[in-house]
Amino acid sequence: MSQALHQYTPGDTPLSRWANRATWGVQILLAIAFGAAGGAKLIGVAPMVDLFEQIGWGQWFRLLTGSIEVASAALLLTTRTAAIGAVLLICTMIGAVIVHIAVVPSPPVGPVGLGGLAAVGLYRRLPAWRSVPPIQKGEIQ
Repeated sequence: MSQALHQYTPGDTPLSRWANRATWGVQILLAIAFGAAGGAKLIGVAPMVDLFEQIGWGQWFRLLTGSIEVASAALLLTTRTAAIGAVLLICTMIGAVIVHIAVVPSPPVGPVGLGGLAAVGLYRRLPAWRSVPPIQKGEIQ
């Protein structure tokens, strides 16, 4: 293979390469899941229409949610915009958890899991957050 394919930064280790690949895998899976879910909302699949009728905010909210999910899925597919997409999806999943608890009598397992994966992607794509040292006992007064 050519040398251009194997140019790494000085701090690059097998673990960091593996973690980067795993992060990309999570982002791609999230993009597929939210692209499909958002698309279903946008084209008006019957269960989605029924769900948003049950929520009671009207079909404009279904279209808004679907648009946010599709846009966030696209944002996850580039390194520069992945954090923005992850933040949008985390906020959307917080809303979905609230809806599952307050409106739809079902456990919010899906939104919690997908929101958690989006949070992992956000954490991995914001190096500044990873460099913040943990709070030590006695530092908060």
